[in-house]
Amino acid sequence: MDLNSLDDALTEDHVQLDGLFRQVRTAVTHQDPAAESARSEFERRLARHMTWEEEILFPSLRAAQADYPEKKIESLVIDHARIREKLEELTEAIRSRDWTPAAQAVDDLWVLLEGHNRDEEKGVYTDADHRIPEGERRRLVNLWITSTPR
Repeated sequence: MDLNSLDDALTEDHVQLDGLFRQVRTAVTHQDPAAESARSEFERRLARHMTWEEEILFPSLRAAQADYPEKKIESLVIDHARIREKLEELTEAIRSRDWTPAAQAVDDLWVLLEGHNRDEEKGVYTDADHRIPEGERRRLVNLWITSTPR
């Protein structure tokens, strides 16, 4: 991983989140009581990722380029809200052991995440690497690395 690349750091987290999500999908598919702990870990890590983007990355991108297209960021923030709503549905379904709606929520969530991750990786992450000055990028990557749970 390039320690100057926000794209590398955040895309790597997407890969890890995908692995956690596969555990949720498998547990729901098998109607495994461990689905709740898998969901909880995935949600904790995903919430941390989205919050970091909203509180650190997006403001840094705006600060680096005053005329940065706000619609790119707004679209991702709207996606975050939809993802959080779908996670609430998944949580309710798993906790009530209502496996059919849980499986549907998993499928819906995967569709949202796939498109969202692609938009970030081909959009704001690469934009951040090109538009945020190197010293600030290095600082942000270090902040990400030191604050990310493993």
